[in-house]
Amino acid sequence: MKQSFLFTCLLGLLGHVGHAQTLSFAEWQRRSETDDRLRPRSAAYTSTEALRDEVVALRKTYEAKGLDRRIAADSVAALGFRALTNSDHVLALQRFNQAYTIDPACGEAYRGFGAVFHSMDRPLEAHENYRAGLAVDSTNAALHRDEGLQLMKDRYGFLQDERPKQADQALNKAHQHFAKAYGIDPDDNVTTYQMFVTSLLRMNCEKAWEYHDKCVAQNGRSIEEQYKSMLESSCKR
Repeated sequence: MKQSFLFTCLLGLLGHVGHAQTLSFAEWQRRSETDDRLRPRSAAYTSTEALRDEVVALRKTYEAKGLDRRIAADSVAALGFRALTNSDHVLALQRFNQAYTIDPACGEAYRGFGAVFHSMDRPLEAHENYRAGLAVDSTNAALHRDEGLQLMKDRYGFLQDERPKQADQALNKAHQHFAKAYGIDPDDNVTTYQMFVTSLLRMNCEKAWEYHDKCVAQNGRSIEEQYKSMLESSCKR
């Protein structure tokens, strides 16, 4: 009976079928007041018997496949990102909470919470979750990268509001996070591209060309026209 439950639970996890539930931030606020599953790092998954049993079942299913707690949590978080790709905020938040409950030091769960708020265009909440994740998992390259991407989005907003000082601060902080991400995972093309962009915007021409060439070599990636023109006009080699 227990094995049947575990199998059914895993099928439900891997084969979720239904309508994607996309939430605005206002809708999330309203629904999360009555649905604890939608709150990041929700205690409901340890204090509510049914949710607790659900997480235990998931963990045991992955452990039966020879995966340790951290990898099991990362695997559940990956399903959360899949749900988020399909614009299903509800399922994504549930999966990220399950991953967090399996392993509270799972950086991917925090990254997932941040990504949900990033998609809702809520930078403060996104930063809060990315930075909380980095506090427990400082070697997570993707967390550094995504925090940097949020900072670059902040920078654009500051420029639109004619706040150049704040824009420069966001740029410099973003570059620091991309540099940390690159030091951990130099093969991630998104990070390499952002190292090129931030080096160029900070007018470090030598580094801009270095990362430009690495980026193209990694993935044959085409460079956005605005940056290509800036590089060729301001950083001639």
